[in-house]
Amino acid sequence: MEKITVLVSGEKESPDGIRAFYLFRDINNINVIFRENRLFYYLAVLHALFFKLERVVYFVGFDTICIILAMLRSTFFPIKIVYDTGDLQCELSRSFRSRFFTGLVCLLENWLFRNASLVIPRTETLRQILMDKVEEIYVIRDGVDFELYSQYTAIPEGIVVGTTGTFHRDMRTGRISGSEVIEVLIELKKLGIEARGLIAGEGSVYRILRKMSRDAGVEVDFVEGWTEYRRFPELLQRITFAINLQTNDAIGRVRLGGKIPPFLATGRYIFSTDVPECVKYLKPEFIVHYRGSYDRDFPSKVARRIAYLLEHRGKMNERMLGLSIAERYFDYRKLSRELKNILRSKVL
Repeated sequence: MEKITVLVSGEKESPDGIRAFYLFRDINNINVIFRENRLFYYLAVLHALFFKLERVVYFVGFDTICIILAMLRSTFFPIKIVYDTGDLQCELSRSFRSRFFTGLVCLLENWLFRNASLVIPRTETLRQILMDKVEEIYVIRDGVDFELYSQYTAIPEGIVVGTTGTFHRDMRTGRISGSEVIEVLIELKKLGIEARGLIAGEGSVYRILRKMSRDAGVEVDFVEGWTEYRRFPELLQRITFAINLQTNDAIGRVRLGGKIPPFLATGRYIFSTDVPECVKYLKPEFIVHYRGSYDRDFPSKVARRIAYLLEHRGKMNERMLGLSIAERYFDYRKLSRELKNILRSKVL
């Protein structure tokens, strides 16, 4: 098998880093480069592309500098590119980057779609959008270490509303991601329901989120930074009701949310917005309509759903059904085998 150089746009414990580790751990002749330190990362990428002249490069996520280097490499020496993404980067960039940088991202993303030997979207919705833009395209979904995570299915005493992910300010709407947890707690308080919150992940808005929780008088635990993946299911056991907010626009409609597989595998109660991918895997009572890029009524809708479930606790006995969905669709062991077969037939 021809050697594959895997360029990961994140640290080992980032979502892209975890995806790369599990997808490639059983594939031979692989060189995985994680972005632990930017300087050393780009030096390693330069060495792989221009000194070792690696012929097959697999991008896990989008890194501007790496793609520019791949463009330069392709002008001098042949290269096969595989692009693995869960987003439309051009659309995503508009939500938190400057116009100039967004223009650059759009140009680079279009170059990738035109020149990649294979594109690996993470949802069927994204595949359908990209079909006319790329030559070869196959879906490999977001995943979970099901064997590990399915051992952690306890729920906390009391009610804990939580979410995980990357948190930033949306420059289009001003919305602070993660704030939905605090707003749901405020709405539950109005309904006379005592609850706590948990917000865990990477991001630049933790100071704002902490101030929001203090001003609102609600209790929220903040876990800043990526939690070691093998310890992450222990963290999820601190959540009763998990929130997956994907906006109902060009950015969110192509997503499932990488947090969904771990939530399912640990038996969380998951409230998600009604984007196409989430509707496929969650029961209707846990799907909440979301209007456009910023639905200010979303927290009150979730709070009312929680109140309803607490009044009808018989409906809460079905949370363990999520484990069978996680094992069937999102088990990394199956996804890794699928990827290996696709690479052998289409790239190597």
